Amino acid sequence: MSENNESLLNLVNSSGYLLQLRLESYIDASRTSHGWEIIGHEHPWMNQETGDEGFIDIVLGSQFQQVFRMVIECKRVLDSSWVFLVTSQNSMNVHRSRLYWSHRQVERKNLSGWHDFGLSPTFPEAGFCVVRGQSDKDKPMLERIAGILLKSVESLAEEESNLAQTQPSEAHVYIPVIITTASLEVCLVDLSDVNVENGQLPDGKGHFEKVPFVAFRKGMTVINNLSKTVTNLKKANLKKEQTVFVVQALDVLNFLDQVNKNIEMLGDFGDYRPPWDIAREQENKSWSRGPSRE
Repeated sequence: MSENNESLLNLVNSSGYLLQLRLESYIDASRTSHGWEIIGHEHPWMNQETGDEGFIDIVLGSQFQQVFRMVIECKRVLDSSWVFLVTSQNSMNVHRSRLYWSHRQVERKNLSGWHDFGLSPTFPEAGFCVVRGQSDKDKPMLERIAGILLKSVESLAEEESNLAQTQPSEAHVYIPVIITTASLEVCLVDLSDVNVENGQLPDGKGHFEKVPFVAFRKGMTVINNLSKTVTNLKKANLKKEQTVFVVQALDVLNFLDQVNKNIEMLGDFGDYRPPWDIAREQENKSWSRGPSRE
């Protein structure tokens, strides 16, 4: 079968590479306005323990607050809506984000973990996403994409922590982001309206709203182990949650701009102690106690 321009164009358009390349160009061209610069693309990652590996589409660094990284996965879908279920009005305006942090210090071991940071602007937060055509037997699509992205975040953080040390100590916070061409919709549900007999909402119930971005938060498989301070299953469940931002492609510059403007306060930390300071303090206390005696 001979190829022509039309068939070759269809082949190129069937990939997601064009979206990734366009977003890179789009973000780079406007970096002075939103304050994020591209510090990596198609960045390979591998976890030595699990054997998981892949490529990170885009890695951004904040020009305002060098602590922050944004790890981006581009996902092109056609004529699709992703509907996020929100069961409380309070969850429509959330500013918490459970993000991954790492800290390295001269002649000390590298530390890392997940922590709830305050991050503005406010955004809807959801733990369930409904996609048309998805089978109940399949692993949900967004959970699958987010799970891989989170593993890449932890591997990237480990790699960066092992780079040559240029200053006495250095910390980073990683913001995982999925940029998609899908339309993002929130369905605000009053659970008392759900019919227990068939598990459905009656006609006229459920408020739908198109949104530019959503914080997708739930427990997903990641590499980093839980802290030994977690003593029961309820705490373990909460500690296993992570946040992945899902952003509509047309709103990406607005998202970058708003996040960078509002992480300045988070980056300065003020009276709020960053998690690595607390972790180092606990490490110092452990050292001062010395080895346990039997």
